[in-house]
Amino acid sequence: TGDSIKGDATQNLRIAYNLFHHGSFALGAPGTPGALDAPTSFREPVPPAFVATYLKLVLPANATDFDAWHYGPYARLIKLGNLAWVFAGLLGFWALSARVLRHPGWVALALMLAYTYFFHNPNTVNSLYTELHAGVLLIWACALLLLTLDTRHMKHALLAGAVMGLLCLTKSVYQGAVPLTVLLVFAACGLVPRRGTDRREIVRLGGAMLLAFALVITPWIVRNQVQLNSTEVSAGRSGYVMFKRSLMDQMNPTEFRLGFDLYGPDAYRAWVKDTPWGMVLPDDGMKGGRLQRMNPYKSDFQEEDNRSIALGRPDLSLTFYRKPAALYQQLRQSLADARVPHPELVADRIMQRQALAGMLSHPLDHARVSLLLFWRGWPSRSKLPPPS
Repeated sequence: TGDSIKGDATQNLRIAYNLFHHGSFALGAPGTPGALDAPTSFREPVPPAFVATYLKLVLPANATDFDAWHYGPYARLIKLGNLAWVFAGLLGFWALSARVLRHPGWVALALMLAYTYFFHNPNTVNSLYTELHAGVLLIWACALLLLTLDTRHMKHALLAGAVMGLLCLTKSVYQGAVPLTVLLVFAACGLVPRRGTDRREIVRLGGAMLLAFALVITPWIVRNQVQLNSTEVSAGRSGYVMFKRSLMDQMNPTEFRLGFDLYGPDAYRAWVKDTPWGMVLPDDGMKGGRLQRMNPYKSDFQEEDNRSIALGRPDLSLTFYRKPAALYQQLRQSLADARVPHPELVADRIMQRQALAGMLSHPLDHARVSLLLFWRGWPSRSKLPPPS
């Protein structure tokens, strides 16, 4: 639709705009002084690079009004580029499910479910969030890994490694999973021997995957090292994400219980209606409500919560979502005042360490809340007011 591009997706849009007009992977707000002076790795490169490339084909070069990209007539055109990912995702899911399920009826059912709950989900398709891109690449990585196990062909191993590289340049969290994936391929090849396949060929297949993976991600790593003194695919954001997740482990029993109703599908809500696991009220997400800390959306305290970020005062934050951002702002400013090089990256690493320590010190709470967040991943409609 032509709705505005909201939330974190705006950051991808800014980078795409700067790439489109200036060839600069920068996050600065278009039109502001120095917007292109600070290169960034705050976002992974594949989604904004795809948007910029797609727009080179469909937008005139003089489309310089960023508001028209963000809110105006170009917003719908920009999001139409997601149809290419939807097509690629459904094609890959068909190839994957056909190889795993084999029966046409089960394949058709799997495709219908994938379309209904992922590829037709407005939160996935009608935005510039990266879940669509990552989901498609993950599907193709799985399909190509299975194909490599079946054929033992070098070209399939190279393709699988390249797609895994693109996946890591879309969601950097997958970077640590690649070596483990290659080891599992080694094990599978050893457990399911094929005529004419020896250990040296298995090693060559794994080596081909790692080589293709390295060839895809190394240029980006080198760029980050040269420009930002960082060897991370994406830096400056993981600390916020981890710290927010650690904070959510402090969820009280009422928040945890009502969270299932808050994030649940209509069938579940009808089932638990009038029980202690239901009864989420509209005012629960307002200031002083039972779900205040879980409401990042429109509320009677949203302006106050946002002000805590601008002030760098996490003690004034009222939600799980704004407190990490306020802490990051506080750390970044204090490090900048102390003239510490790259204060954004240092602040991020400090938050990573604090978050990891919190998770390790309360593993049962972390496991408990993980169940709720897994539940939230199912398609649902929150009872809280929509984002403003």
